[in-house]
Amino acid sequence: MSFSFLRDIWSNKWVKLLALLATVALALYLVMRLRSILTALAVSWVLAYICDPAVDQLEKRRVPRTLAVALLTVAILLMLVLVMLILVPTIGNEFSRLSNNLPNYADTISTVLIPEIESRLRTRLPHSVDDWVTLIQANRDTINQIAAKLSAPVTHFVQRSVSSVLGFITGLLTLIVIPVAWFFLLRDIDRLNARMADLIPPRRREGFLSFLRQVDEIMSNFLHGQIIVALIDACLYSIGLWLILDIPLGLVIGILAGFAAIVPYLGLLLGIVPALVMAFLQYQDWQHPLGVIAVFGVAQAIEGNLITPKIVGNKLGLHPVTVIFALLVWAELGGFLGMIVAVPLTAVLQVLVLRLLERYKASPLFQGPA
Repeated sequence: MSFSFLRDIWSNKWVKLLALLATVALALYLVMRLRSILTALAVSWVLAYICDPAVDQLEKRRVPRTLAVALLTVAILLMLVLVMLILVPTIGNEFSRLSNNLPNYADTISTVLIPEIESRLRTRLPHSVDDWVTLIQANRDTINQIAAKLSAPVTHFVQRSVSSVLGFITGLLTLIVIPVAWFFLLRDIDRLNARMADLIPPRRREGFLSFLRQVDEIMSNFLHGQIIVALIDACLYSIGLWLILDIPLGLVIGILAGFAAIVPYLGLLLGIVPALVMAFLQYQDWQHPLGVIAVFGVAQAIEGNLITPKIVGNKLGLHPVTVIFALLVWAELGGFLGMIVAVPLTAVLQVLVLRLLERYKASPLFQGPA
């Protein structure tokens, strides 16, 4: 039986275009249907990619890869236990101090902060609990509408999670899948990369591997560099806010601001505002808020002039504005899964753009006569 008619049909460019569109549509449908599973696998892959250099170093010391992954797992677990033993009591003391000082903070807000705002804005704000109750009752409908809009996504998520036992089991299994998939991906990542390379036609293999090396360079510089910078930022913020200025929740704010610094400038924005508020509520002066600004300013100066040049240097990477824009775009397109794959996909797109620019600059259109 001859299948020449199939070849004739496939040779039609419109048939190829229709097949491509159908494939893309099917892929998008599967991504949406399997989003929770793909999110777990994406998290596992990113964690495995981050930990891979440490395992490679152990392999260079003639440690079998499976044993190296097991040793790294034990080391991470011990480090987490040690951090929890040190931080949990300290953070508990910080929250206890905050709860003890809440009456003083309420008094500061009603006697200092609100009158200052009223004098600046020339308006009347609630001072007492009765005033707040009266204000809330007067605007009950508006507040209910806002609360309903804000709580609708959370309520929908809870209803979906609790409504079926299957959904709960699926969510629990998803959480279990992450460490298991991380272990096996980290163990077999080099083997998987080699098998992927074997699937590329030999005439295209070197170009494809060169493309992957460029993507790997960009991702490695960003992920490993930003993680180290974030850890150092967390230490600097915590030392300044907690040990030097003795601001309530200074340790918590410093740690959160440091880890948020994985996204460029996010740690600065999320850390300085609560630190300023706590400094003012605790001390009611201008010296401590100025000290907060000095802590973040010194930390940013050390990061920009010392830490980042030493760790990242002038290597090819992702610009901070590119990272922020990519996270916003991919989060809008794919939710949490989009945020996880934002950096890898952006690295791929950056390499594609760089290669297109190289071809353009080597083309007669760019180099031809005027």
